[in-house]
Amino acid sequence: MPSMGLSGGTPMAWRRAARSAGSAVQGAGPVCRPGTGPGPVARCSVRLAAETATPPIPATSRTARQAPQPSTAPTPKPDPSPETIVGLWPVKSLAQARVLQDSADAGHQPWLLSPKLVSTAYAEGELGLFGPFAEQVGPTAYQVRSHNGEWEATLYLAQPSRHNNGVWVVTRVGDPVN
Repeated sequence: MPSMGLSGGTPMAWRRAARSAGSAVQGAGPVCRPGTGPGPVARCSVRLAAETATPPIPATSRTARQAPQPSTAPTPKPDPSPETIVGLWPVKSLAQARVLQDSADAGHQPWLLSPKLVSTAYAEGELGLFGPFAEQVGPTAYQVRSHNGEWEATLYLAQPSRHNNGVWVVTRVGDPVN
């Protein structure tokens, strides 16, 4: 038979269950047992949460589950297609520039690794300048002229296949810088 509490007829187990249903930790709070001596004396004690259940772990930066943050890193651009136009001379497409780079890496046509030599070769071969001279006027820009002549053009160059020890190509021809 279940023990009866001081309220006169409600079994203790039922009162505990009702009290703990509203409590965050099962079994925590006061617990009363009927007394064994004369009169309606009860023996009560307090059960702490630590005695009855594992205490809840407070949310910290390590234990809290956070929704993944959207990435702020820029999405990489897709590789350009081999048909991408990268220059005017000595090659036009990216595929041709890669072949030329492989050739230069193998030791062929090392002058393609120098922007100044590419500028003078373009001035002689495409502009028809005799004994051309090139002078750097920007990070990737060179003015060209014939030997002892006036400045003919400004050539803009780029390294389409790689930027360290890559081949140079002429990308644009402009008016001379005064």
